[in-house]
Amino acid sequence: MKKVISIFLVAVLISSFSISAFADADNEDVFILRYEKIQDSIFERNLNIQSNMLSLDSLNETLKDLKNVKSGSESDLKRQIAYIDMEIEYYQNQLALLQPIVAPDLPGNNGHDDELPEGEGDGGETGDEGGSASQIDSGLYAAINTSIAYVRNAYIIEIVNLEQRREALLASSGMSNSELETQELNLNNSIIQLTLINYQMVKEAQSLFLLYHSLEFDYEDLLLQLELRKKELEFTKLRRNLGMAENKDVEAIETVIDDLNAAIDNLVEQKAEISGQINILLGREQDKRLILGPSPKIDSKKLTVNYDKDLTQAKENSYSVNIERNDYEIKNLDFKDAKKNYNSTSDEYKNVELELQKAFLSLDNKEKELEKSFDRIYNDLLDKKDALDKEEEKLLEANEDYRLATLKYNLGMISMLEQENARMQYEKQQNEYNRARHGLQKAFMEYQWIKKGLS
Repeated sequence: MKKVISIFLVAVLISSFSISAFADADNEDVFILRYEKIQDSIFERNLNIQSNMLSLDSLNETLKDLKNVKSGSESDLKRQIAYIDMEIEYYQNQLALLQPIVAPDLPGNNGHDDELPEGEGDGGETGDEGGSASQIDSGLYAAINTSIAYVRNAYIIEIVNLEQRREALLASSGMSNSELETQELNLNNSIIQLTLINYQMVKEAQSLFLLYHSLEFDYEDLLLQLELRKKELEFTKLRRNLGMAENKDVEAIETVIDDLNAAIDNLVEQKAEISGQINILLGREQDKRLILGPSPKIDSKKLTVNYDKDLTQAKENSYSVNIERNDYEIKNLDFKDAKKNYNSTSDEYKNVELELQKAFLSLDNKEKELEKSFDRIYNDLLDKKDALDKEEEKLLEANEDYRLATLKYNLGMISMLEQENARMQYEKQQNEYNRARHGLQKAFMEYQWIKKGLS
């Protein structure tokens, strides 16, 4: 556990010094996030996940303790409790030593010269420069103290976890095997729930990343429409000057252009909001600059799925199903004890039997829900694959139409506006093809997660 805390300490301190060292030039901390690195980045930077990892480590240690209690002796139990007491004392001492650092008063920090050595004042100018340096030092001290606060919090969490381990060991003394098994199942559920929370954050970040790029396709489509409308406006104004169009025709196009510009501005705001949400998941301030890498490109030709095999994997890995399965096992242990301790006609026996039946129904319902979710996600993946194939055919047709339009324009058979329209239709179809491929990637992401246990 000390190794985990040390890694946490180093990571936080490096993070703070990086911010102080590199953010000063532009007053912004730029982070580039690529899709394939989302999970690693979230696990490295999200403080909630880091806290959960400390708790998971403690829960796994407690689980190991309980297994040792089942197979060990009373002296082994006392030895383990003594070791935990030493660990608690160690972290309490570390916590006492790790205190915030007070920044010293520096010359010029108020913009005055009276604190400077004689002969070095210039009526306040030097003091202003000193104030700037003082601000840098203050920022550095603030960053260090933020890191210290994070690490102190990690120590406090660890002390609490160790105390809980100690209490669990003391409580396990004298427990029956059935009671110890129940404790193990409850601990397993706690481990599953924390693991689920961690991966839900990763999935959320991936979903937001893909949503951002979905808006990018909308943005590109609107830009194409705007370009076409602007060319149409120029052409309509020319026709109006020749008496072939009226003012209302020009005004109608101008209204469409205004609407397109408003829609583009709205998309820009939505993208900024999504970037802010991803920043928060990365443990960064919401308004920090974030650059998202390109949308992943999935090859539909290489995409293979196996319904039965993948469904079996989803059932085995499902966090929600495994929690229900453990709950059922707990109720089953209670029922076994009830059969030993109560008459089958007693209220105690009937109540325990009823709880077991409820747990069985709950598990059965959860498994059926999982099958429905898997079936829906599987079919959506196949639909998205078919949609991509169709968009690819349309793209080939649009490319041919553009080629013919260019040929006709060069021969003087169509106008420049018609040729431009064919070009933009091709570019629009290229965008639709990319959108369909992106949709397949989103469906594949959902499919991968349900196989891993997250639905």
